[in-house]
Amino acid sequence: DGEVPLAAGRLRVGARMVERFSCSLPKEDPRHLELLGLVLDSLLLAWLQALPTAAAGFEELGAAANLHSAAVVERVGFAELESPDLTSLGRGEPIRTHGARLPAAIVAYEHRLPPVGAGG
Repeated sequence: DGEVPLAAGRLRVGARMVERFSCSLPKEDPRHLELLGLVLDSLLLAWLQALPTAAAGFEELGAAANLHSAAVVERVGFAELESPDLTSLGRGEPIRTHGARLPAAIVAYEHRLPPVGAGG
């Protein structure tokens, strides 16, 4: 069909990294960050499904975020790294800018759930 998705990202299980967040909508469009967030939700679900075979823990997942996508990864519990490994550029890899934090992710997703007993 040749349809192009509005937003995309990539999970590299072996590298333990989510990266290449992109959205075809202008950054000023209010749906831009929402779509990137949905992409990240899908990538995190894929990471959780891969954990049993990846021989890794949740917090070993990193993110390569730019100034714009940083807000998206931080909203779901990633923390900015104080000293990213810039040598990854020499290896042709993206810079890991954020690390997953399980307690923060749990809190972030709990706040997105409707209250218990809420109709709907």
